[in-house]
Amino acid sequence: MGQLSHRCLLYGAAAVGLLGGCGSPERQPDVQALPESDQERVFGRRKHDAMPLPGGEEVDLSAKTPDGEYVIPADAHARRAHPLTVGAGLMLCRSYNYAEGLIFISFQRELRTFVNTMYRMADGDALLRYAMTISSAAFRIPPLNWSH
Repeated sequence: MGQLSHRCLLYGAAAVGLLGGCGSPERQPDVQALPESDQERVFGRRKHDAMPLPGGEEVDLSAKTPDGEYVIPADAHARRAHPLTVGAGLMLCRSYNYAEGLIFISFQRELRTFVNTMYRMADGDALLRYAMTISSAAFRIPPLNWSH
C-alpha cells in the first residue's frame, strides 16, 4: 500500500499528536446502470478487483493509452482525489456498504487534508454525478500513549 501503510499512518501520526478521522454517510453511488467500462472510468479503477486502471498496485497518473489519452480520465475519482493532484496530505480511505447506501471513512493527520480533497472533488469529480453526501462528521483520535 505504499506510503499509506498502517504503520506509517497510525504510528507516525500518533508520534506527532492527534490523528484525525472523518466519516460521511452517502447515498449509494448510482453507477450500476452504466456499462462496466464507464463505471471503471468514473472510479479510475477496475470493477472486478478495484485495482487502478490499467492495473497494478499503485495509481499511475501519467499512464497513457497508445493514442496519447490518459488511462485514468481527468474527471475520474482516482485522479481527482489523489494526493498529488489535491496538494494535500495522505489519507487512508475506506468505503462500506450498508442498507441505505454507503459510508465513507478516512483517516488523516489534519482535517484540512480531507477538506482540500473534497474541494478538489467538487471541481469535476465524475463520482459526484452519481453520489450525494447526506451528512458528515469529523473526529479527533488521540494516540495510544495519550494522557489527559
